[in-house]
Amino acid sequence: MVGALKQGLAGTGVTSFSAVVRRGEVLSQITAPHGIGFLDLVFGDQQDTTTTTGHDTPQALPDGSIVYSDESRGSDDGRNPDHLAVTLVRPDGTRLVAVETNAPSEKGPATPGAPMPLTARQISTLLDSPVWDAAILAAVADAPDPTSVATDSTDPTNAAGDPAAAIVPATPPS
Repeated sequence: MVGALKQGLAGTGVTSFSAVVRRGEVLSQITAPHGIGFLDLVFGDQQDTTTTTGHDTPQALPDGSIVYSDESRGSDDGRNPDHLAVTLVRPDGTRLVAVETNAPSEKGPATPGAPMPLTARQISTLLDSPVWDAAILAAVADAPDPTSVATDSTDPTNAAGDPAAAIVPATPPS
């Protein structure tokens, strides 16, 4: 999954990222020249974490997929970050959901006025990439994911002590 994320982020302007990988999900801190943000990708045969009501007008892609996006502004003091949710529904019904914030961690505060590292278009391109096909099949089959191996030998678990979620630092290709 980290390899798929690395390929998907190529050309987006993201200069580095670190990821926590769980079955059917990748949690990632991403860094771009104009800011740091958090990106949560959920895919496979999982229930959609967003709804399609209240989103911007759906966009049909050439392959028959539909993209829904929704932006919400956080608080002016930065305690609640801005959110960008993008849902891609493939022709076979598979949903891929990405939620980006302008905060460096999943539940952390944002710097007031900090920009999002990725645009809705960049996220929909990332989600529509065929690099996710194998990861989706693994999630649907509920098979163990061989990429969930920590590359940081000092801490093979995530912050919650869950050895099934490995912290994987990575740098996208230039």
